[in-house]
Amino acid sequence: MSLIVRRFALLMVALVYTGVGFAGLGMNPLSLSLVSQQVQAESPQAIEAFNMGMRAFEKGQYEAAVQAFGQAVSIDPAYGDAWYNLGSVNFRIKKYEPARFAFQKAVWRNPKDPESRYNLAWSLENLGKTKEAYDAYQQVPTGSAVYGQAQQKMAQLARLLQAGNNTAVSNSNTGLRPTPASPNVTKPSTWFGGIGKRQLVVSGGLGGPTGIATGAAGELYVANYSKNSIVKVLPNGKQQVLAQGGLLAGPIGLAKDPRNGHLYVANYLKNNLVRITPDGKMTLLATGFGKPYMLYFDVASHTLFVSEQETNTVSKVVL
Repeated sequence: MSLIVRRFALLMVALVYTGVGFAGLGMNPLSLSLVSQQVQAESPQAIEAFNMGMRAFEKGQYEAAVQAFGQAVSIDPAYGDAWYNLGSVNFRIKKYEPARFAFQKAVWRNPKDPESRYNLAWSLENLGKTKEAYDAYQQVPTGSAVYGQAQQKMAQLARLLQAGNNTAVSNSNTGLRPTPASPNVTKPSTWFGGIGKRQLVVSGGLGGPTGIATGAAGELYVANYSKNSIVKVLPNGKQQVLAQGGLLAGPIGLAKDPRNGHLYVANYLKNNLVRITPDGKMTLLATGFGKPYMLYFDVASHTLFVSEQETNTVSKVVL
């Protein structure tokens, strides 16, 4: 199995790097291949950072490549191929936890991507997380180019689990189902389950989900970066589009004002904040930020705190 670094279409080169071992179960050394592929990113700055990462990688400057791909996803968190490449290069230099994190982001961005799922499992395996790796391999789509390798890895890991734990391997697909069923939610407290247990809340209808906020009635608000929308999820799981387009451009951070039900949105691509009323009306709240990211509303002081990624600062707006 090869980890593939996905490249911008303008860089038409094919190189292969081989000979890196990994803490797996007798599999072949890691091959890191470069292929030509069109990528999607709205930000020219993100694309430039992506290309810088490719150039650094081709020169064998792996730490510089990590920094460049990291900059690309920092500018555009929905940039799936940049997340994938960030994972691939981290794996190449045996930094398996950052690789796992990046491949998980790539999977969230494109749940149907078999290579991202396989490489996520591979990273988990190298971290010694055998059960999690088994479950991740199980989610590689049938019929994909890496399905056969995933089945072989599952058989090896199953033997390890049975020998080490004297228990049968679970058939559960914890945390990595590409098309999970919608949960039957009866009350907000059941959404997130107990400590250490993941339960699905929303399946489908989202596009690059980023910020999350909750309301007094148990509803959930989700920012859709790629769709420039805010989705409201009712306690019964039903989705409603609260706001879309217009003033929204790359929404990320969300904060709810319990005094009046207003929802505050960090507009990453327009460097401003937007206020949305409970009935979906949008107004411009404040401008002049440098890539606003996360929001926190302090009820006692009526203050909205804003982290700004571009300027590495935190600012506030008193409401």
